[in-house]
Amino acid sequence: MTRYLSILPLLTLFLLPAGAFAQRGPYWMWEPEFSYTQKLGKRWSANGKLAVQQTFNEPSGEGAASKYQVNYTMVQLFGTYNLRPGTQLTGGYAFRFNDLLDPEPGREHRIMEQLTFLVYPGGTRIANRFRAEQRFEDASFINRWRYRIAYETPLRGDRLDPGEQYLITSNEVLFSFNAHERFGANRLYLGVGWYFSKERKLEAGVQYRLNDIGTGKTETAIWFTTAYYLNR
Repeated sequence: MTRYLSILPLLTLFLLPAGAFAQRGPYWMWEPEFSYTQKLGKRWSANGKLAVQQTFNEPSGEGAASKYQVNYTMVQLFGTYNLRPGTQLTGGYAFRFNDLLDPEPGREHRIMEQLTFLVYPGGTRIANRFRAEQRFEDASFINRWRYRIAYETPLRGDRLDPGEQYLITSNEVLFSFNAHERFGANRLYLGVGWYFSKERKLEAGVQYRLNDIGTGKTETAIWFTTAYYLNR
């Protein structure tokens, strides 16, 4: 019981009244993802991800109008070095096609640097992730700093065994800036995972995003996510 009480501070943020912000939305989205990780020795590993984000409605002044579109397809590549047990240093690159149904889709390149701290109290997992990104989109450039805390716990028993389910919740704070603009965002996530084995797992969840904080035109989005993880 104590284990589940520890995630209440994160879950209560889902109950914040939407009326507290001058905002548009919500957008309704779905993002399926496939992730493959390959160990390259005792300390090194490589990871590749493929994700496709889709929108099912686009809010307007008169309310949410149905409008399906593929927002982007993104490929991410990471290399991770285990500095010591529970501490990981990661570098990555991402390439993204925006608005794929547009005759001239936009393109974005990202360079990423990341530091992760993992602890495993009582059969659970707590991950603190710090990430910096440099984003190049067409003729624009923007920096982004991100911090995420995530908590995972088995839904049965004191440890996660093959064939069992787990609960995962997280909160991420983002700050984006360049010479001309600054704005923030917040992302809350709640999901359930199916742990088939050390090599395979599946997650499904929902994420609430509050975007463009500090601009006076805050925007909200509800993301449904599914992710399949394959580890070798």
